[in-house]
Amino acid sequence: MPKRPYSLYLLIYLCFYWVSADSAQIARYNVAEKSWLDSHQVLRVGVVEWTPPILFYAGGSQPKGLVADYLRALAMHLGLQLEIKRFPNESALATALASAEVDVVGAVATGLDGNRSWICTRPYLSLPVALFSNQELSSRGLTELRGKTVAVVSGSVWDQGLTTLVPGVKVNDFPTLEQALQAVSENRALAYLGDVASAAYLLQQTEIGDIEEQVRTTLTYDISLATPQRYPELQSLIQKGIDRITSEELQAIWLRWPRVERPDNFQDPIPTWVLMLPLLIAWTLFVGWAVRRYTRQQQIHRHGRLKQTIRRLQRRERHLKEKLLRLKRKALSYRKDSRRHRRQLGLLQDVMPNAAWVWDPSVGRCQWDEGMYGFFRAEEEAFEPTPQAILDRVHSEDRDKVSALFSAQEENGELQMSYRILLPDGQIRWVLDYSHGHIEEGVQQRVGICWDISGYQLDSDHGS
Repeated sequence: MPKRPYSLYLLIYLCFYWVSADSAQIARYNVAEKSWLDSHQVLRVGVVEWTPPILFYAGGSQPKGLVADYLRALAMHLGLQLEIKRFPNESALATALASAEVDVVGAVATGLDGNRSWICTRPYLSLPVALFSNQELSSRGLTELRGKTVAVVSGSVWDQGLTTLVPGVKVNDFPTLEQALQAVSENRALAYLGDVASAAYLLQQTEIGDIEEQVRTTLTYDISLATPQRYPELQSLIQKGIDRITSEELQAIWLRWPRVERPDNFQDPIPTWVLMLPLLIAWTLFVGWAVRRYTRQQQIHRHGRLKQTIRRLQRRERHLKEKLLRLKRKALSYRKDSRRHRRQLGLLQDVMPNAAWVWDPSVGRCQWDEGMYGFFRAEEEAFEPTPQAILDRVHSEDRDKVSALFSAQEENGELQMSYRILLPDGQIRWVLDYSHGHIEEGVQQRVGICWDISGYQLDSDHGS
């Protein structure tokens, strides 16, 4: 067969892969980053509550908001479990990061804040900033604020840096966003400066005067993750995890907050597909034309190849028939052996009854079959085979060695022992127990089987 068609298919596949692949290639993890991932199972993230819908707690222990959704997507791409710890303020969070109580700071406002003792990633949230007021403001934006009173949230980047951007402005900080907007409504401040997402979200939920967005500034409210300076590999690992979040996942995050305006840098994948659609149609037509041409060129060779294939299949059929006949003979022999073994096992069961059990430390109880309940003369509905309940039914002189069945030191070893069971009517039953360690779905278990040897034990005692 000529090699040209295979080369054509390979060329088509490579071209399609080049068109459909994401243009931003994400680097693989290096040795230091892989070492950090191998030594950690949980990504501990420290946060301080922000304003809705960025990061907030609505009466529960789990955070909500855009930051929480981004953190969950990041942990999924890193293959780690996510543990979010809440701190009362940024000072407590910084102390926790320095003492390695947390690995990452989940939300850090970058741009206007001062130097910190940690390394910030590139912003994963970049929200537009606007002036909100109940008065009409001119389009001059921030330059209009000179000599005016502006309300901001305490501790925000605007509380610390607005006077640097606009000399002469009077900053009035408030503990909460609602109080800052209320001050604007009561004319104690000309306007409120902050991100559009938080202010618009709160104004939609409450009625605070006639406050509206008046001027959209050129500033953005950038939110990043931060790691300690002593772990640069963690910072690069977190950045690569953020880069691995797909546009479909970003779109799903924003769809969970339909009343929040998407930032300007959010790229909707739909226009990309609209542009790619004509190209994909052209490639489809080209592939159809190439396949049809190749098919016509190969029609003159099909008849001879079909004959060769038929002869080859006939030889295989004869070979398979011979093989099937041999297998039938072996199966007949196996069935005879199986019947003989079943008769032997049935005789052994009649002579020496047995029962099976499994000890699962993860649930704290044993799994018994019906035979084990019969050995102990216990009702399955009334008796729960926990280690303590089983040891209570064992003779006091044998409890120490039976307790080894549930010991962590004997998880992988094989144990064989005989011990006495105290039956409810006061009688004693001797059993022979054999067990060994076993791993089931990542859980260490012990599997065992018991035989009733009471008759043999009695005979042995009489003989002695």
